[in-house]
Amino acid sequence: MTTVLVPRDPGLFAAQGALVSPLRIDRSRVAPRGATAMARARDVLERDVRRRLETEGATHVRVTAEVDARYAGQAFEVTVPFARWRERFDEVHEQRFGFRTPGRDVECVRIRVRGEGREAGSGHRSRRAPAVRRFTTKRIRRDSQGRGVVQRDDLGAGARVHGPLRIDELTGTTYVPDGWTAEVLGDRTLRLRRRS
Repeated sequence: MTTVLVPRDPGLFAAQGALVSPLRIDRSRVAPRGATAMARARDVLERDVRRRLETEGATHVRVTAEVDARYAGQAFEVTVPFARWRERFDEVHEQRFGFRTPGRDVECVRIRVRGEGREAGSGHRSRRAPAVRRFTTKRIRRDSQGRGVVQRDDLGAGARVHGPLRIDELTGTTYVPDGWTAEVLGDRTLRLRRRS
């Protein structure tokens, strides 16, 4: 590996993703026999998914339904959209497994319903980066073993430091080994590169 990218606030990266990703609920049940019973089961699952998402405060809810189906006697299923599932099954089966068997009985094993929506007030809010003075090597201090340490907020866009060095910030620590350089990109991402 010769290049490593470290996002701003690396210790919060996963949590930030969870905050801006849509709310999602998946429900499923064993499929009953008969088209009418299947449609009823799908409707119950869809109502439940919508209710749960609305309880969580979701807006712009989108619900999709699918079925897991297989040729009678098979031990594995393929997932196809609920609407016209039987018509689509042979085609999807052939795409996945390379063959179809028209006329063979098909079993619907499971009905799946997935709902997604946005939480009210969610969305990406970029944190304003603190004002940064022009970086100078005077901002690098030494720890008790004499290794360089700098605060990430002291590194403005375009700043470049050489390892061995530790870059500290509130949510993480980045170690720049000897023979590597860290450069701050315009979006405040750190790009570490091995020097040749």
